[in-house]
Amino acid sequence: MAASFEHFGPAHLTAIALTFVAPLALCAVGHLYKSGITTTIIRWLFVSLLVGDEVLKLILLQRDGELTVKTAAPMHLCSWAVVTAVITLIYPNQLTYELCYFWALGETLQALMTPDVS
Repeated sequence: MAASFEHFGPAHLTAIALTFVAPLALCAVGHLYKSGITTTIIRWLFVSLLVGDEVLKLILLQRDGELTVKTAAPMHLCSWAVVTAVITLIYPNQLTYELCYFWALGETLQALMTPDVS
């Protein structure tokens, strides 16, 4: 039996902490490798992770018989933030970077404080 979710319980606080610690760690790694082949590898690794996560989500929805246009179409702000993140990683530009930054920041903070666990 799965444990029930507790607002601001240990799992919730860990997720909140990782939301702040992970970007700081990634920034530190980014400053170590400012240019060259390593940054290209890191960028494509993130593209692979983001696209792979979306593909896995579709596979799991198909497996559970829940794959419909409503569940597959990226109409949530977090899904659009992923799309802009992938575009920015492949073709770096200011517009998609800013969209991704503000969409992800706004949506992530809201989702962390008031998760939908229904």
